[in-house]
Amino acid sequence: MALSTPLLPVIAAFDALFPYSITFTVQGGDQVVANRLLIKKNSNLSTVYNDVVSSYGFTHIIPANTLENGEYYIAQIKTYGVNDDITDVNAGSAWSFGSPFYCYTTPT
Repeated sequence: MALSTPLLPVIAAFDALFPYSITFTVQGGDQVVANRLLIKKNSNLSTVYNDVVSSYGFTHIIPANTLENGEYYIAQIKTYGVNDDITDVNAGSAWSFGSPFYCYTTPT
């Protein structure tokens, strides 16, 4: 078997001052042991977040104050199996389709 391409759902706008958990799904394929989340600013496609989490769960937490409120971003995720080198961005599954989202300050 091989790793299946993960699917990112629609990401609702959230306040970047707080941690935010992104969940994804995988249908079939090998056991997932880690995931890499890549976030780029939509305005210039500069990478603002690129980190790996070792976990069997299909979630990735963006730490507080990593992103900026008032910005528009695009997120992609890929998964790694037990035999993949998680330090290699070319290893693992294919990247998911991009999921755009905004960060906004929590309304008062």
